[in-house]
Amino acid sequence: GWILILAYARPRKYNEALDYGTIPTSVYGYSHVNVQQLGRAAGVKLSQADIESVRFFGISSAHGDVIHFKSSNPAVKRIVFSGNSYCLDTSKAMWADAEPLPGHEALVPGGIEQS
Repeated sequence: GWILILAYARPRKYNEALDYGTIPTSVYGYSHVNVQQLGRAAGVKLSQADIESVRFFGISSAHGDVIHFKSSNPAVKRIVFSGNSYCLDTSKAMWADAEPLPGHEALVPGGIEQS
């Protein structure tokens, strides 16, 4: 199954402050937790190895394109586990294993240019 850890409904040109460390209960709350925080809140010790894959879903408010894919890339799992995105790599190599899921119609992640 999937666990929701990031939830944002961000209409174009509207940018509310993020609610870091709050477990999402609605897509309208701007809240997010990382897997490490989620484990602490549940009283369970989790590790990066507990993450099989990371699922992404979004709809562009500009043109309605749907982004729906999953990735099991270790760098993606590391970011979701710790919340630390300082080493975020947007190169094609990081997203090479991304698997489109039903409804995916956007260019990303496959269309990401080398940074």
